[in-house]
Amino acid sequence: IALKEFNAADTLNDGDIITIATVAGVNPISGDAWEAAQLRQFVVTADATADGSGDMTVSISPKIYSKDANEDFLPIQTVVDLPAVGDEVTIVTGASGAKHAQNLIFRPEAFALTMVPFERPRSAGQSVSWAQATDEQLGLSITIADGFDIDNYRETTRADILYGWDTIQPEYAVRVTG
Repeated sequence: IALKEFNAADTLNDGDIITIATVAGVNPISGDAWEAAQLRQFVVTADATADGSGDMTVSISPKIYSKDANEDFLPIQTVVDLPAVGDEVTIVTGASGAKHAQNLIFRPEAFALTMVPFERPRSAGQSVSWAQATDEQLGLSITIADGFDIDNYRETTRADILYGWDTIQPEYAVRVTG
């Protein structure tokens, strides 16, 4: 997003939280503005510095989707109105260029971890000893394989975990800036 009216050399750091004066949050399904037209907060996703004329191009998350943009993104709009020229940008997390501690507070339901067991190798039990441990209740799985490197005359051990994780309910997590 291109923003104007910064002081020359003002800096936004990756992770800073900003608001834009007239850009209110929206219920993504109904399209209704948040109560009391509460401003939408955006996270800066890459460091940015204003040029000599006070202009700055900033990468943010979430992306700005609005019915005013004539885009086919409804019903997933993220703001009521698009930013206007001259809108004041407020750095919620501190002063321009300031570094600060970031902490995360969340309920376990906010994130999900999935682990998948590996298939048994064809050579398991022959030249390779192989074991797998899986906790069905927790969904955790680890595979251990021992083998022998005949060229270098040494034993090797390998541990493998195949996993993925994602944010399931982001509203159950909050970032605290200290």
